[in-house]
Amino acid sequence: MDNYIEEINHKIEILYERINKEKDVLLAYNLIEKGNSKYQRIFLFPKIINKNMQSGNYKRAVRYFFMAEKLMNDIEKNKDKIKKRITHYIIRD
Repeated sequence: MDNYIEEINHKIEILYERINKEKDVLLAYNLIEKGNSKYQRIFLFPKIINKNMQSGNYKRAVRYFFMAEKLMNDIEKNKDKIKKRITHYIIRD
């Protein structure tokens, strides 16, 4: 069981690093989209995952981890489009 928890914690740390790496781009994109971006929810996942890990609800934490992982993969896939949208907004205004 301890190996399972350590592996989850390691993967969660990697996810947190990925989220922090993209934080500035996502904040700017969310402001441009006026809160209608589906990516603004990515910032809620670390808190939810951490809360579930602390309470010992590892199954739910893993579920949220996979949802956050999927959303982060989508963000990284669309990163160029997001940057173009931000650049277009900056140039236009």
